[in-house]
Amino acid sequence: MTLRVLAKARQQMLDAGQDELPRIVLISVDPERDTPEVIGQYVSNFGEDAIGVTGELSELRKLTDGLGIFFEKSGSDGDNYSVDHSAVVIVVDPDGRFHSLFGAPHQADNFARDLPIIMSMR
Repeated sequence: MTLRVLAKARQQMLDAGQDELPRIVLISVDPERDTPEVIGQYVSNFGEDAIGVTGELSELRKLTDGLGIFFEKSGSDGDNYSVDHSAVVIVVDPDGRFHSLFGAPHQADNFARDLPIIMSMR
């Protein structure tokens, strides 16, 4: 759902004549199921330049713990499990600097209004 909202906000920014658009990056916290092929196919539904990444669980923990983001695998019946996780959007500039964190609920209009302001502060 969050990716759909971000894609809508990005389109609103494009429609409003925004020159620079944010790149949507999904970091999967389910490396067991989200192979590069699976996640790449999934994120392609949200824009041609959207990308998905994942990694080793230990590396994902370093990232998420450092940002205060929760995720946890629940259920252990083989492939029949879910991953509970925070629904946050983090804004990071192309140089890897943190700029902001948006908590749920997410609304496209808010992103379309706020992201150009945040992007102009680089």
